[in-house]
Amino acid sequence: MLKSLHLFSVNLDGSGKQNITNLDESAWFEASFSKGSRYLLLNYEGPDTPYQKLIDLHESTEETLVTNKKLATHLEEYDLPETRFGEVKLDNNVTVNFKETLPLNFNPEKKYPLLFFVYGGPGSQLVEQRYSISFSQVVAAELDAVVVTVDGRGTGFKGKKFRNIVAENLGHYEVLDQVAAAKLWINYKTYIDSTRTAIWGWSYGGFMTLKTLEYDQGETFKYGMSVAPVTNWLFYDSIYTERYMNTPQANPGYANSSVQNVENFKNATRFLLMHGTGDDNVHFQNSLKFLDMLDLKGVENYDLHIFPDSDHGIRYHNAGLIVYDKLFTWLKLAFSGFFEDQTIFETFDEDLDLYG
Repeated sequence: MLKSLHLFSVNLDGSGKQNITNLDESAWFEASFSKGSRYLLLNYEGPDTPYQKLIDLHESTEETLVTNKKLATHLEEYDLPETRFGEVKLDNNVTVNFKETLPLNFNPEKKYPLLFFVYGGPGSQLVEQRYSISFSQVVAAELDAVVVTVDGRGTGFKGKKFRNIVAENLGHYEVLDQVAAAKLWINYKTYIDSTRTAIWGWSYGGFMTLKTLEYDQGETFKYGMSVAPVTNWLFYDSIYTERYMNTPQANPGYANSSVQNVENFKNATRFLLMHGTGDDNVHFQNSLKFLDMLDLKGVENYDLHIFPDSDHGIRYHNAGLIVYDKLFTWLKLAFSGFFEDQTIFETFDEDLDLYG
């Protein structure tokens, strides 16, 4: 399982392999070499407080440039959620990497809500032992929830077969693995409350969230939060899309890889959609088309927040704060059971004249 990233040197003929970093510890390193490759700027990225060293590869000497002692001392004043890393075999016989963030003062005898944070794009990786104070940790600490990330099939660093199986069929195997992993946590982790389960993601993760809700139909995930999602691969840029999907003329599977069975969303308790109108990556048309499909099928169990003129990062005019505040507040309502009372969302009688 790749949860560490170390640096080695090796001769051009493949001999003389040596480790430059300490293999006895789980760690994530990034490296930058000087012209001529004598000097190495080595960045320790986690899981503990990052630091930076300059190494002279000719003289085998090193100098610490950044220690981040002030940050390490400051962090001692706070309780941070525990994060577990590991591998798990799903019931479809697929082995995946996972990251599980636990609530503060975790008690395995209690029942906690479950949030899956997903990206899942081809060749990507979220399960990394790198230092971060992330939204997942905020949710775990503030909402007393278990947050899980699983790198399913299609993601990188587990071999070509594991990565390439999604070719010309995006949104299929990735979704199966998210649902299978969630069922494992629900069925075999005694501390999970199966009535309070959610999935969320941004960009490809937003696409994954919608495809998972479409496939799962509320059986495993009751709630979902999708930010800036692809909903139809005909609307995404051709260089990326055709790299994995081939051309529409050569691959009839474009429809299956897009969000299409919107009536399935009726079986989820509720979901949230957010998008910026100035998205420079995933065009706003993706969400507009999805909303039109929901209207046509009479699907109304969702909330919507639009960010005027925000690009894919959603930062314009204070949007960077609002988007996470909305995610956090909406999820808090979901886990509190607020959306379970569907009477507050009852629709008008379609035969009622509202304007008479």
